Amino acid sequence: MRRKRVRLSQARKNAGLTQEELAYRLRVERSTVGRWESGETEPSAWLRPKLAKLLGVKSAELGELLVAQSEVHHCSAVRSVPPPLAERDHFTLALEDAGRYLDDTVAGYFERQLDVCVADDGTHGPTRTLPAVLGVVKVVEQHARQVKSAVRRRLLTVGARGAEFAGWLYRDANQPDLALYWRDRAVEWAQEAGDWSMQGYILLKKSQSAWDGRDAVRMLTLAQAGPWTLSPLVRAEAANARARARVRFARALAVSASCPGTSCRRRGL
Repeated sequence: MRRKRVRLSQARKNAGLTQEELAYRLRVERSTVGRWESGETEPSAWLRPKLAKLLGVKSAELGELLVAQSEVHHCSAVRSVPPPLAERDHFTLALEDAGRYLDDTVAGYFERQLDVCVADDGTHGPTRTLPAVLGVVKVVEQHARQVKSAVRRRLLTVGARGAEFAGWLYRDANQPDLALYWRDRAVEWAQEAGDWSMQGYILLKKSQSAWDGRDAVRMLTLAQAGPWTLSPLVRAEAANARARARVRFARALAVSASCPGTSCRRRGL
């Protein structure tokens, strides 16, 4: 059964803030603050340092204010995997001082969070899944340069996976510019991490997006990029993308040879 976070609500009141005022300063909806206090959801990781500062408490104290919660957690309308109680202080410190505290344990938490987001996407859809995914990739954006080198590659790999997923969510939400932005970030992070399989996978997905734009040449070029070490399933997907690109390219050539250029452009060929 869901339990209200009475101490969190009291800390807000002690700070002289209404739910509306706290929401405004955090750039979130008032209802979001209400859900935190009711125990329905909990603040996203990247918001916690600022929330603690506004409430006038230390990071460890904020973690204690958030303890009362249900067995099923939500993060921006999708399930969240909260860090174990014993690790919460460490997790909060990692977001404040990534160079000292952001380690494999924290990176593993973000990997699990992405697993949950991917699993819940089919139920909740892109609009409700995106905030949690963006929370993960924004942590990578903010802290990847600060962490120890031993952790950086794993964190960048997590970021590449999250950015690629964000790209697909924006594609499903009919926001192609943002989809392209996050796929480009995914390629960049995969390159930095030396994760060639992920880079090949992302380029394949960009090839499939070129199909949406009816760009046969770009689709074929991206689908042929490599060489990459890919799973059998993804290799089959790449082969299918190349085949579709060749068919579309051949059709475009045939049509362009049989009709005036202006007429073809009107038909999108």
